[in-house]
Amino acid sequence: METILVEEKRFLEANREKLQEQYGDDFLVIRGNQVHGHYKDLDDATSFGVYLFGRGPFLVQSASEQDTVHCIPVLAFGIPIQENHDS
Repeated sequence: METILVEEKRFLEANREKLQEQYGDDFLVIRGNQVHGHYKDLDDATSFGVYLFGRGPFLVQSASEQDTVHCIPVLAFGIPIQENHDS
């Protein structure tokens, strides 16, 4: 059963239209039910998420993407995932 990023996915889906209006095609850095940053470039968004959250999972995605692509960007950096329930 998938438990990582459930809150982030729900937040994105529930607010997709509003987020798309506000951020357009930018890549959003989402943790919990909050957008922590937005970037034109996926790599910049991912780097910011790693800087901000370290090993904890976070979602990087554009609100304009219709087919949801979920990612845990820290895996791209070879950092083991550590679930951190501090918000």
